[in-house]
Amino acid sequence: MYRDKLLELVKWKERASRAPLIIRGARQVGKSWLVREHGKIYTHFIEVNLELMPELIEVFNDLYGKPKDLIETLAIKLKQDFSLGETLLFIDEIQECKNAIKSLRSFKELLPKLHVIAAGSLLEFALEELSFPVGRVDFLYMHPLSFSEFLKASNPNLLELTTEQKLNFHDDFLQEWKKYIILGGMPEVVATFLETNSYDEAQLIQSRLIESYRRDFYKYAKHTDIEILTQLFAIIPRFVGQQVKYTSLVPGKRIEKIKKGISLLAKSGILLPCYHSNAKGLPLGAEVKARIFKLFFVDIGLTLRFQGLNMKEAAYNIDMEFINKGALAEQFFAQELISETGWNDFPQLYFWQRQKKNSSAEVDFIISRNQKIIPVEIKSGKNSKIKSVRMFLQETGNEQGIQLSPANKQISSKDGIRYLPIWLHELI
Repeated sequence: MYRDKLLELVKWKERASRAPLIIRGARQVGKSWLVREHGKIYTHFIEVNLELMPELIEVFNDLYGKPKDLIETLAIKLKQDFSLGETLLFIDEIQECKNAIKSLRSFKELLPKLHVIAAGSLLEFALEELSFPVGRVDFLYMHPLSFSEFLKASNPNLLELTTEQKLNFHDDFLQEWKKYIILGGMPEVVATFLETNSYDEAQLIQSRLIESYRRDFYKYAKHTDIEILTQLFAIIPRFVGQQVKYTSLVPGKRIEKIKKGISLLAKSGILLPCYHSNAKGLPLGAEVKARIFKLFFVDIGLTLRFQGLNMKEAAYNIDMEFINKGALAEQFFAQELISETGWNDFPQLYFWQRQKKNSSAEVDFIISRNQKIIPVEIKSGKNSKIKSVRMFLQETGNEQGIQLSPANKQISSKDGIRYLPIWLHELI
């Protein structure tokens, strides 16, 4: 399936200031596939998987800091050719060798013509113990399939329509949107469904992915409380879109350990925190209150699987009331925002809550577009009350708010609020 990040990798390949690239993101979101697909445009492609080929860890340990000797040795051992400027070296599961991670810096300094990309499972656990000088390594964040990527695989003809034409096909888009909510965006799940047209087979893949995440905790989280990680992993899908307190997540555990667990899961792409921002200016992160936060999960399909959803039953009975339960529409939009993460950025989500006693108000998301702060309210049904957005605009002096809903069949505006179908959020 096509991924938008392929275009970003082409830009990286041609960039004069290119540095070795680390692809971040949760397990099984398509990082390895992305690199292999990108590798097809090179004359030579050398792939090293340090989990499947542990004998090569010794090569990285022995030749750390000697990139030319390292690539020559790898080429000989793997019986592959290479030429600088025409070769992509892909180091997968790089977290298995700290010296392999450290060696990325020497590639930038001593062998800049070689294209190098690295990825791994829960790589952030290893990166916690290391540091990279600014400019020595690039980062690109990978995510589950966005809705537009899903459509390219499921119903590409819809994407070729103009905006006006798309509105005429609202029901078709809504049907695909509901399908996406159930399946989610994990590539193997989507591919399995498209190949077999079987929700049972797709659900089986979801269950396997969840179990693979659990196994990874025990494998890589050597310096972290495994019990906290597994408890957080199991409980977060039940709290999607809700404000939470550290003590309510894992009762009886120290707040410092819970914070560290959330931080690691967030850096690994499994957990998507959404922090309150006063949103009085840009960047939004400068106005954050970290103690006030909501949580989202890596993938909407896995979220529902955790909640015990039977995919086949939901596919034929899903309605707006169901979507509203568990703030699924908010989970969907959170993932869409994450898919927009730029080069060397880390995913960030923000919301707004009125900080006055006896006067509660909350805006689901706060985003920035063209140096403007925009409040976004997500509605699952026909309820169009947007008191919180109006209050936000009044208190901050911003000019326009957005309401996204599957019930919006047309684009309209009223009193500074723009109403859009949730599947057409790209127009924000």
